[in-house]
Amino acid sequence: MRYFTITTFLLFFSTIGNVLANEVMREWKSQSGEFLIEAAWDSEKDAAPETVFLKNGKRKFKIPFANLSQNDQKYIKEERRKKAERSSYGEYFENEEETDAISSEISFSSATKHAILVGVTDYETLNPLQYTVNDILAIKKRLTQLGFSESNIHTITSKSEAANIPLKRIVEKTIDEVLEMTKKGDVVFMAFAGHGFQIGSKSYFATQDTQTENLEKTALCLNQVYEKLEKSNAHFKWVVVDACRRSTFRERSPSGVRAIQKIDSPPQGIVLLQSCGDGEASYEDPNIKHGYFSYNFINALDGKADADDDGKLTFMEVCKYTTDLTVEDVRRKYHMSQRPYLTGKVTDFIIKEDIHRPKSNELYENAVKFREKGDYDAALKSIKEALKFHPRDEKYLMERKTIVQMQVMEKEKDRLALEKKRLEEEIASKPDPQLTPSVPTLQPGHQSILQTPPPSAQSTQLPQSAQPNELAQPLQLVQPHSVEPTQLAQPPQSPQPIPPVQPTPQMMLQPGMNPSLLKQPHDGTSQLQAGHGAGASMVKILDGIEYRFRWCPPGTFIMGSPYTESDRGRDELQHHVTFTKGFWILETEVTQAMWKSIMGRTQSEQNALTNYESDCGKGAQYPIYRVNWQECQDFCARLSESLSIQVTLPTEAQWEYACRAGTTEKYAGILDMMAWNSENSGSRTHPVATKRPNAWGIYDMHGNVWEWCSDWYSSTYYEESPTSDPTGPETGSHRVARGGSWILNMKNSRSAKRLNYAPDARFNALGLRIVIQIP
Repeated sequence: MRYFTITTFLLFFSTIGNVLANEVMREWKSQSGEFLIEAAWDSEKDAAPETVFLKNGKRKFKIPFANLSQNDQKYIKEERRKKAERSSYGEYFENEEETDAISSEISFSSATKHAILVGVTDYETLNPLQYTVNDILAIKKRLTQLGFSESNIHTITSKSEAANIPLKRIVEKTIDEVLEMTKKGDVVFMAFAGHGFQIGSKSYFATQDTQTENLEKTALCLNQVYEKLEKSNAHFKWVVVDACRRSTFRERSPSGVRAIQKIDSPPQGIVLLQSCGDGEASYEDPNIKHGYFSYNFINALDGKADADDDGKLTFMEVCKYTTDLTVEDVRRKYHMSQRPYLTGKVTDFIIKEDIHRPKSNELYENAVKFREKGDYDAALKSIKEALKFHPRDEKYLMERKTIVQMQVMEKEKDRLALEKKRLEEEIASKPDPQLTPSVPTLQPGHQSILQTPPPSAQSTQLPQSAQPNELAQPLQLVQPHSVEPTQLAQPPQSPQPIPPVQPTPQMMLQPGMNPSLLKQPHDGTSQLQAGHGAGASMVKILDGIEYRFRWCPPGTFIMGSPYTESDRGRDELQHHVTFTKGFWILETEVTQAMWKSIMGRTQSEQNALTNYESDCGKGAQYPIYRVNWQECQDFCARLSESLSIQVTLPTEAQWEYACRAGTTEKYAGILDMMAWNSENSGSRTHPVATKRPNAWGIYDMHGNVWEWCSDWYSSTYYEESPTSDPTGPETGSHRVARGGSWILNMKNSRSAKRLNYAPDARFNALGLRIVIQIP
């Protein structure tokens, strides 16, 4: 009876409240599968494991954990695990006022700064590493930009001269000499990149001469380094450890040896930023020629960590940027966990301040206002002033490109208007005598051909046949302008026989679709482009399976993410893209039924091609996964032959255009209603089209599985790419994938999110979607 009362109470309030920006709204169900409420989990109030607290706007509810469905219980368990994980390596950021914290009275810019940088690639008895020296040299460069004197930076690497190679005795001697000369108020920074391990409660860093048979005596004990730092006169002591990086040994590892685990807090006055947590490895990438952790730390020191863009780069911003991006990069590339760990307490302080940033930001904001008002000359002038302070700033360069593109479009619009006027005046001054009779004379055996003059210019509004999704805003697209001379009636021609409609593959007429689509020429290419509104539907049937496509009309949109978008990637440069021709995109991801029909392989057979045979969702309407890029090309080629039309993977620009469907925000709607991701998927894929579609009727563009695109990947391609119908770089090593998946969190499902994989990659969250290209 008590459970019935709770259910009734929740149902009564299920439609009350607004969706808050920081809440993950989802539908909650009972053990029996009955809908309870649409609400968000209240993590702040969560304390007792047997009770779940929910909130919808100002309304708050609680329900016994045992009364929730199995899927909801899994969701709560995962959220609680994430919360505990965040507290394990993010606790530091929330305790800035601890009494034993290092005082923020230190002026980092004016303090005398010392650095010891150690990078080891070559070992006598351990496996070599590739990019640790690159990491250390790049860190050294950034430190000099932060005011470290080169004479106070002691670099010890495998590529150094004999006096500075990373032998244990040389590293220890350098540490002793530097700490001996430090004075009160000084800064000491240490960075170690190489192999690491732990024996008992002590952590070690492997120097070049470390011997596997005698690790404790031949490796550098980090605990002893911390003890020496504690006794030094320096005011601020910061240690960065990037280890262990693929920590394998040529010889059998001694008992008890493993990668460096989470280290207990160092002595008071020291902060430690470590590249990974308990038992985790630290990963390198040959494309960037750095370890991910060091690469992100380097970029953070460059100023990219300035999250609020106020020109003040703080210690906290550097640590948080490095931590967050390393977690994301390693999950994206290797599908592994690497969680940098920060321990020790300090009050935040400014590492670097750009005194010109406030002024350049003001100029940028003025430029945006001028652009919105259509005053492109004033906008461009303001951006040019901003670029005097920051000539390579991505945000300002992107705004300048946007303004120039809009100037060009405005001039082209004026030119077309003048050309249209000239043509109309020319036609009006020379009337065609054939148009004098009000009714044309019909010749024997001829049919009457009455042609309606076309509109003088194409409309920039979508046709009325477009039916936007109920959640989406009305769509506005900038269409390419065209002007054609007024067509005159031509002499009637003898009627030509209309070829019969070929029933295989079948086509079905859908609402909003031009009936002429049913008239296919012999080559199978129907009149695919004529007279459709965005989201018009077309169905082809092959082997009894429906391939339902949605129309994406010609138009212009802004690809990429704005500089201010949270969770934005470094490779999401915003730019205008114009499609001179529309295209048809498959309404869903390619299903397992479609794949078996064309490729002859089931999901189980795809799984057998890898070392992992785990079932992440299996059934005719589930998306196919564990398919590599070349297999997707083969699928498209075979389907093209069967349908007698050109079927391909979408270009990256086509994919994002279709995903956004006229929207400009982070997502194309309320994400939890549209996407299966780690926060609602129950750790598996789901049948396609079980979430809500976007405004053009396309499902699962966010979440479920990543989708291969045709493009090679380049982080800089769109800086110089064509603005019309871009197809991606000509060469590369990795292919693009878009859309997010069931295995990653919400931010990885953003419309602008980009991933890349080697073409032979296949895993349990990577599938495909196809498009029909217009000839």
